[in-house]
Amino acid sequence: MSESATDQAEVHNFAPLAVEEDGRRDGGGESALSELLHRAGLEVVGHGRVFDAWPAAAARWPVKNLPRDVVDLLAQDEDWVVRLFLAEHCAQAPADVLLEMVESWNGYSAARMVEHPNFPRHGVMRYADDPNPFMRKLALLDPESTVELVERFSRDADSGVRRCALRDQRLSAASVIRLLDDPHHGIRDEAAADPRACPPAFWPPSCTTPQPPPAPP
Repeated sequence: MSESATDQAEVHNFAPLAVEEDGRRDGGGESALSELLHRAGLEVVGHGRVFDAWPAAAARWPVKNLPRDVVDLLAQDEDWVVRLFLAEHCAQAPADVLLEMVESWNGYSAARMVEHPNFPRHGVMRYADDPNPFMRKLALLDPESTVELVERFSRDADSGVRRCALRDQRLSAASVIRLLDDPHHGIRDEAAADPRACPPAFWPPSCTTPQPPPAPP
């Protein structure tokens, strides 16, 4: 299949990836998915579900940038693993797919998805009372989140949520000082290193009084 100059520019940095074609998608001939994947520089082999042998496919997914139509098609794929790979590896992963995977996947890559530029910030306040601590923390990403929520999270039963509140610059100095006695040693250490734990009013005079420059040698 020939590619236009535009298509070649879109996929110049794609490495080949062996995936399996679902020949049933368009009732015969090359499927829409196969055509798009070919244009994205991905090699289509065999028949059956896309990414049927997903562990091998995962190890060989080097694609970071995909054309918009390829992203849209993969984002709607019925296979959860296909959408997971899209969220894990694609720079154009849609916000709804990223949020879906964070909600449904508890692997290490879920934390990276939250850092994805496309991860949604607006609307995640609804997770403030979620029973899952990982989801609860997302509420602080929302521009509508409040200082009161940060303070509340600093007293959360989960250490990860308390740590997230400690790292929020809206947390009061009084709460940072309180966290110096947190049951979790990592939180105590972070609180001790936080400048808010020792406001300038309590600094020793040597830290606030201008010192003369050192004498020349």
